[in-house]
Amino acid sequence: MKAQLVKPNEITLVNVLSACAGLGALEPGREVHIFLGQNGLELNVILATAPVDVCLVFVKTSQKDVALWNAMIARLAYHGDGRDAIAVFSQMERAGLKPNDVTFIGVLSACNHSGLVEEGRFQFSGIDDEHVLSPKLEHYNYIMDLLGQAGHLEKAYELVQSMVIPPDSIIWGALLSACWIHRSLELADKIGGVITAMQDPNIGLCILLSNIYASAGRWRDFARVRRLVKAQRIK
Repeated sequence: MKAQLVKPNEITLVNVLSACAGLGALEPGREVHIFLGQNGLELNVILATAPVDVCLVFVKTSQKDVALWNAMIARLAYHGDGRDAIAVFSQMERAGLKPNDVTFIGVLSACNHSGLVEEGRFQFSGIDDEHVLSPKLEHYNYIMDLLGQAGHLEKAYELVQSMVIPPDSIIWGALLSACWIHRSLELADKIGGVITAMQDPNIGLCILLSNIYASAGRWRDFARVRRLVKAQRIK
């Protein structure tokens, strides 16, 4: 398939990993994991749908590279085994391997799925403080969602304000959703001011903001934001 310059997708790679597991073919399985990391394919989806026996590739490979460690962390994160994922990450560091951006996506995802707030904050701070990497939007997305779900809204908002890259709609959406869940109208107003001042306000965020106002009985604000939504749809 590769010889014909046809790029395999996630489904193909799940089948390949399944075959490797069934045959006990560890080296081809390791090569698949390397291919995943090099081509930006979704490790979480692949490892979640592949058989549990694929983990044998990790367990039985003595010389594990970063791609294989990342794959194991991502699998544990997807299944909500946050503390196990952190333990694997610690083993990776003790083995002398340098984590990369993908590693921390898996680590923060693990903290998020398992509600490990303090661990998530610690690991996020280590991205640039200890490992000299620049946090990407994906890293911010996970830490914002983690803080928001736990009710640490002001800390989340302060983190947004300190970002060196512009926050995207996913980050604002996570914060607004947290405002709705925890009934924080004051912060919703702050975020709403930022969203509605954008040149092209995100319709989904505006609808979420209007719903927050409606649930609080603030009908004038609800109508104001809905007019903005209508104007955006006409464009």
